[in-house]
Amino acid sequence: MRLSVQNLINVLPKQPSLVTSLYVSMAFGGLLSSCLPVDVDQPECYPQEGCPLNLQCDEGRCVEPSLKSLRLNLECLGRFGCDESLRDLQISQSCLIIEQPSALLSVPFSLNKASSEEVELLLPLLDAPLRASVVMLRSLEEGARSSMICPLDSAAIISKNLHRECKRDQGCLLRLRSPHLTKDMVAQEGALRLSFNGPDGQCFESSWSAEAPLERCGGGDFDCDGFIDEGLLCGGEE
Repeated sequence: MRLSVQNLINVLPKQPSLVTSLYVSMAFGGLLSSCLPVDVDQPECYPQEGCPLNLQCDEGRCVEPSLKSLRLNLECLGRFGCDESLRDLQISQSCLIIEQPSALLSVPFSLNKASSEEVELLLPLLDAPLRASVVMLRSLEEGARSSMICPLDSAAIISKNLHRECKRDQGCLLRLRSPHLTKDMVAQEGALRLSFNGPDGQCFESSWSAEAPLERCGGGDFDCDGFIDEGLLCGGEE
């Protein structure tokens, strides 16, 4: 039977005892408190629900994650011949895109420095596993700076989709992809080393928006695949 306030009053004796009075007070308090608003700060997030893209839940608040040092290495593009081919492509800007389970970000960097040594960047790395893409961009119009700028917010990254496809109509010339980095790798103390080098000196994964530069004799890696004079007969070879 559902117990209402009126029913509770009807079953009480005409001269209630002290214990009965306490029960009545508790019953009325419970009924009233269930109807009154509670003026307390509600959490913005819960660990199981998370926050919007590129934010993390910290004590009930969605906040930006702390920055982590990342060292970018592109030695696979630094061989003699490849650097010449890349100059011929007239690359306007190089862009690093980081994919994480709950974050997507990008940042421009110096290709010349990354292909000869390491470039250090400070990025908000949320979680893992993560995977990185390097995209070489060229302006779509002469003097049009807006068409060669890295997409710096998650909506623009998703719209251009450069980390998934290298399309010439988006200004992409060459895209590299790194291996997956595990949680243990990302959680290590110190700078995170991000390498795009494969086991044999070639880039781990690369795709061109158009026909790749052709290899030619000369002791260089002119097609930027990490190998020298492959498939050619050079220097009197038989």
